[in-house]
Amino acid sequence: MMHRISVSFLLLLFSSIVRADSVREALEKIRIDHDVPAIALRVVRGDAVILNEAVGHTSANSDDEVKLDDAWHLGSDTKAMTATLAARLVERGLISWDTKLIDAIPEIRERIAPEFRNVTLDALLTQRSGIDPARETPVWLNGMRVSNEPRDLHQQRIDAIIALMRESPKQPTTQPVFAYANGNYVAAGAMLESVTGKSWESLMQDEIFDPLKMNSAGFGPPKRISGHTTSNGKLAAANFDNPETLGPAATVHCSLEDWGKFLSVHLGKIDGFLKPETLSRLHAPPPGSTYAMGWIVIDLGERGVLLSHDGSNTLWYARVILIPKQGIVILVALNSNDVEACEAATQLAVKALQE
Repeated sequence: MMHRISVSFLLLLFSSIVRADSVREALEKIRIDHDVPAIALRVVRGDAVILNEAVGHTSANSDDEVKLDDAWHLGSDTKAMTATLAARLVERGLISWDTKLIDAIPEIRERIAPEFRNVTLDALLTQRSGIDPARETPVWLNGMRVSNEPRDLHQQRIDAIIALMRESPKQPTTQPVFAYANGNYVAAGAMLESVTGKSWESLMQDEIFDPLKMNSAGFGPPKRISGHTTSNGKLAAANFDNPETLGPAATVHCSLEDWGKFLSVHLGKIDGFLKPETLSRLHAPPPGSTYAMGWIVIDLGERGVLLSHDGSNTLWYARVILIPKQGIVILVALNSNDVEACEAATQLAVKALQE
């Protein structure tokens, strides 16, 4: 899921704002006003944690309070992690940004439309492959949801790619046009699986979670906190998730502290994890686009760039805002799909930064 930061947000970020109530009280008020079971908010500037709060309950039907070390579902904020994994493998020479999908997964060559045969890893990660987002829902619902099928996840991902690319794209891939589709990241993940012989899940554990000591990180719904849906105007706990096939696009969960460890890579704080030029590539949209590799990018001029992304599997909502040059990180997580509550919590984060 994408989210474009509004002009009003930018004005808010760089204006003088008077602090109102205590942050925790204000966050609790947002939670109650929007009928959200729980919200977590973390704000970092430089080496200082400006704000780190979690309020509410693990479920609408429980009095069990959320904790700071609880894991939250990140949804499409997973995409930046998959792109970072790809970057690690590119630096190791196992794949390149220009590697074609059909060269990494040759068995699909004759099973996809000819127009897709020049699609590269770079095009997939920058959402410019030509995949039509309107074709996605039937693919994910067409028998690929069940994890105990005879086909393993890698084969399910290949089958999904074929289903999405069987018909010619609406836009010519010789002139790639941005179109946000989870299938782009499923295809990129399948490429990484094919060139390494390992599952995307194993690669994430080995290349991202373990080196960064992200001990709370995993896949699918978190164990302690429930997501929520709305039925007849009432919140109801629910713990289903995106199909596992969608892993590279949208299934990671972790605590906000551990998410921050990952983001330290993108702030350039983790020596040796990625080269500076690789980070620059991850953060640079192609000409004519504002979408880089897992990031929406806004140029702030002398202040550098603002990187952002939102994620939701319809039961959770998560947002990241990153301004590398200033060392600013804003993380918001909710266990319901309430965009307005996320906006309110984001503005609260900005107020904290102005203190």
